[in-house]
Amino acid sequence: MTRWLSVAAVLFAALAGPRSADAQSRLFLLEDRYPSPAHPGPDPGYPAPRILALDPEGRQLVDVRDVALTWSGDGPYITPDGGLAVWIGTLPAGTIDSHRVTLFAPSTGAMATLPMPVHRPLAGHPTTPEVYLHDGTGGFALSVAGLRRFPGVRCVSLVTSIAVSADGSRVVYHCSQGLEPSPIVDTASGTVTMTLPIGTRSVALDASGRSVYAVTGPIPPTTLVLRRYDTDTGAVLAEVPSADGGGPLVDPRTGRVIVSGSSGTRVVDPVTLQTTATMFVPLGRWVFDPRQPRAYVLHSRLTEPFSYFETKLETVDTDTWAVDSNFIAGTAAWMGPALSQSPVAPAGLSAQVSGANVHLSWAPGGPPAAVVRYLLEVGSAPGLNDIFTGLDIGLQTSFGAGGVPPGSYNVRVRAENYSGVSAPSNEVLVPVP
Repeated sequence: MTRWLSVAAVLFAALAGPRSADAQSRLFLLEDRYPSPAHPGPDPGYPAPRILALDPEGRQLVDVRDVALTWSGDGPYITPDGGLAVWIGTLPAGTIDSHRVTLFAPSTGAMATLPMPVHRPLAGHPTTPEVYLHDGTGGFALSVAGLRRFPGVRCVSLVTSIAVSADGSRVVYHCSQGLEPSPIVDTASGTVTMTLPIGTRSVALDASGRSVYAVTGPIPPTTLVLRRYDTDTGAVLAEVPSADGGGPLVDPRTGRVIVSGSSGTRVVDPVTLQTTATMFVPLGRWVFDPRQPRAYVLHSRLTEPFSYFETKLETVDTDTWAVDSNFIAGTAAWMGPALSQSPVAPAGLSAQVSGANVHLSWAPGGPPAAVVRYLLEVGSAPGLNDIFTGLDIGLQTSFGAGGVPPGSYNVRVRAENYSGVSAPSNEVLVPVP
């Protein structure tokens, strides 16, 4: 739907002032630290965990915030727009029944905590600030708007992981390490579309949410298979033997499936599940960059004599599978990583002029990152924004104005979210007679 405004209304809206373009990516880690005199922490002898924001391109720390928890349980998860970070931990001097979900708004520094039972895994929607959890009675979605329950999700004893498709249309709750069925939920309607069978050991959804990859086998395992299911019908679309229960993972940029386990790491065709490449990269927590051939892998091990964790954050080139082992190393038990990104520039900006009426339209850039608004820039010459610096025109991808004074206007559109502002779209010259 086109948003039409008079010139007076446009001028009034523009009084909000300019916005600075600050396109960026941020890599977030939640750091558990060990006691030290410099960092005694909220619990005696235990330092406060911290949330760290890293610039992955410059390889430098850009923000540090202490967290009022004694230790982290899971997370962090941060929405790709940078608008909401969520993790789970235990309050100072707390016991196992004092877990809390912590919500953090990086743009304002605001924090809030909510009670959370022991069922701790969480995952988030890739393009909207919504996070999926399970609290022992069922699955639910949590956002700044409140709580939304999924009545068909029933994991009786334990949820070991939660996975979301790259488009956010499906979420799978992996129940009890395969000891009970695992439901897949349509995130828009909250309905269960299919249930993975008992014996499912690890799962991942494809980018569209229409296929799920699952390593399945008897309990205890004797033989394991990697299967691809149709999430609408539950039909098995492909099946191959699997050496162990590790993985699978899905690269949202290419759709390739990565099976990572103790016997090594394989890249498999997403349709046939046949191996196309093998590599050795460390086990750990993976996060893929949707815009370039890169993944970040976080892994830790206890050192002798088991006095502290040795932790590394490494990068993997997902075209060549080369590993950069010198990205970040430390001696803290890091949780994460999670990647947020500013949006891509809008594309295909065009203008239509009819007398004093101007109509603009454009398309969102890709791959998708959450967009919270589009900003209109208007200048008296190419590259300038001396007429409008950053007029907030909402989320629609078209805009109209009536009663525009005669003249030639140079127009661009940017996308904005909490991580920053995109580069400008193509610029169009708008002549108004």
